[in-house]
Amino acid sequence: MIAILIPSVLFGLAHVSSANATMLSTVNTMIFGVVFGAAYALTGELALPIGLHFAWDFVQAFGLGRSGDAPGLGAFLVVVEGDSAARLWTAWPFAVEGGLLGTGAFVLGILLIAAWVRWRRGSVRVDPSLVQAPIQTPATSRL
Repeated sequence: MIAILIPSVLFGLAHVSSANATMLSTVNTMIFGVVFGAAYALTGELALPIGLHFAWDFVQAFGLGRSGDAPGLGAFLVVVEGDSAARLWTAWPFAVEGGLLGTGAFVLGILLIAAWVRWRRGSVRVDPSLVQAPIQTPATSRL
């Protein structure tokens, strides 16, 4: 747990200086770090957290036209933010991860990852390859 929580907090704090960042966006980014960590810890592979990050950025940049990483690239879905009270949900002009929709997406993501691991392995636990003791090599003799 500590190996997931500490980097997640650092991941969130690394995004605190982003334009239009709020306390909720920082907390949500920390939660997203937990999603990445859980994806790795439960599968033992980096493909899932890397794919999740790519997909999240892709949908925001090209689907919603909202991302600090890809300004001005255009979008195929137009989202209009006219109600300032709705920003709690959408977090515009920040990005989706700054609002309650992002919180819901991250919680759903963790649940879906756990369900997938349970379906594949029959239980939800840290991948066995991550909890094995390191391979010990025989001591070499000194010449």
